Amino acid sequence: MRFHTYLVHKYIAVDEKHPKKEVSPAYYRRIVTARVHYQGAGDLTPADAEQTVTWTRTVTYDEVSREIIDNGMYTTKWLADKDIFEATPTPVIKGFCADIGLIGEHPVTETDLMATVTYAPVGKMIPIDEHGNEIKNAMRSPYINDPYDPVRVLFTEEVPEVQGYAPVNNTISVNDPFSDTKVTYTLKPRYIPVNSEHPYRPIKPTMYSVPVKETVKYQGAGEQTPTARLQAARWTRTLTADENTSELIDNGKYTTAWKVDKNHYAAVKTPVIDGYHADKNIIEAKEVKKADLNFSVVYQANGRIVPVDAKDNSLVGVEQPSYVTDPEDATKVLPKQGVPRILNYVPEQEVITVGDAGEDTRVKYYTFNEWSELKAKKKAEQKHKNLKTKKPIENKDEQEKKEKVEEKPKAANSDQKKKQDHKVLKHIFPWMK
Repeated sequence: MRFHTYLVHKYIAVDEKHPKKEVSPAYYRRIVTARVHYQGAGDLTPADAEQTVTWTRTVTYDEVSREIIDNGMYTTKWLADKDIFEATPTPVIKGFCADIGLIGEHPVTETDLMATVTYAPVGKMIPIDEHGNEIKNAMRSPYINDPYDPVRVLFTEEVPEVQGYAPVNNTISVNDPFSDTKVTYTLKPRYIPVNSEHPYRPIKPTMYSVPVKETVKYQGAGEQTPTARLQAARWTRTLTADENTSELIDNGKYTTAWKVDKNHYAAVKTPVIDGYHADKNIIEAKEVKKADLNFSVVYQANGRIVPVDAKDNSLVGVEQPSYVTDPEDATKVLPKQGVPRILNYVPEQEVITVGDAGEDTRVKYYTFNEWSELKAKKKAEQKHKNLKTKKPIENKDEQEKKEKVEEKPKAANSDQKKKQDHKVLKHIFPWMK
């Protein structure tokens, strides 16, 4: 007797979400790189810029024959995780200009892309005297890069300072960023004012202009935390400089004392945030100094009203409201807080007094039966107390008469008390009849 074994095909989909260890990921995933290579700026040359795109697809795999089935029932086309390689701006490098300012965006491809950007040193300003001779020991200053365009320098350049000389022109126009420019100087003393309106390159701006600020930072209130509050001021003065030597002249003709554009920072009231209290209500007005001022305001969550039952167990599924923050003082909560109303429960007290804004307050709630029992117990205790303090009556007949007389107002008082209790409950629970 012969037995025949028939093999059938079993096709499955294989991709990133449904990998198969027998199938190399290269069949359904490719990573393509777009690279920008930089060169020519020595140690300052930027690292290559890279962007990648991942191509994926689904392939059909036969688990019986262990083969990838071309154009199988599950096979899909390659799809990229993005459509384009974004434009790559060329970095600005001090002292160098590039041949390409921007590598434009490009549709993604299934093969790697490569672009090369080459840097070259910028030209320099060469100081010369009135006779056209290069001034000895004068620095050849390179052009200043355009901070927004890596292929250019500033069209208008301030000429460098040369000790003992004054430039004929304070600026030059640069047409070719790679060619040197000769700059003419004359040996002539020149005193100039230096301040914010008349800056002078050799003098640091901090010598005549000092910005200061007051910062109030807030923390502790999560997403409700206010943004920092900033107030700025600026100290300024005018200096006198010798333009030939780049030196400051003490008590020179233009020199002034320091002055500030405001004398005080305004007081900053802490914002009130419901559900939180702060450690400071206000940052008082401060005198402006030549140094920054920093303050911190920390919020803390308010305590809560925690409803509990007669056995001091927290009631499940009921609101535990936070204390209401004092709208006039961010550091406090309202001293009197109303307790929440809970269906089928009577609170021990309708209003609580808060001692610590950050501590919870437990408030007892009673069922109607517990409330009635509690009232009856208190009534019995009061009656017992009254009996203890009452003087004995010698004459029994007189005592019986007195008790009968007292029973009538007591009965009336009892009925009146019941009505009052019902009104209180109805006020708390309007749905009661």
